[in-house]
Amino acid sequence: MKHARQQGTALIEFTLCFLIFWMVFIGILEFGRTLLVWNTAAEATRIAARMASICTSESAIQKTAIANKVVYLLKITGQATYTAPSTPTVQSDLTDQPDWLTLSYFPVGCTDNTCEHVQASLTGVNLALRFPGWTLDLALPPNRTTVLRESMRNNFPAGLNNVNNYCS
Repeated sequence: MKHARQQGTALIEFTLCFLIFWMVFIGILEFGRTLLVWNTAAEATRIAARMASICTSESAIQKTAIANKVVYLLKITGQATYTAPSTPTVQSDLTDQPDWLTLSYFPVGCTDNTCEHVQASLTGVNLALRFPGWTLDLALPPNRTTVLRESMRNNFPAGLNNVNNYCS
């Protein structure tokens, strides 16, 4: 009689343990993906500052090229979105808004010949954590990187034209 009441107990125990195992496993995967996006955002900010330090500061085309390289890095993760500070409930693709990446040259008001530092700042980037059945949107902390100016010009001696293709 006692054996008949416990029939199927192993199946229920296995099911409960299996569900708990998969929830923990998916949580670990999402945590790893979160660190991937966080690291990618930090690396994208570093690359933006580096590119800005070797490119001419006045060129809007070069600022667009820098932003495009950063967008490419962030899109690889498949989780990064942008939220404008003025509309915190509306999310958009990173390519829709250009104000998530800020390039600042120091000292303020410097020219290509007098700038000493370049600072890249990445703000408003969100992370979409996806769990079975629901999605959680988290704001990544602002990333800021400052680098020393190297050669903020694309002018080269005669015969060496178009050497600096990195900025275009």
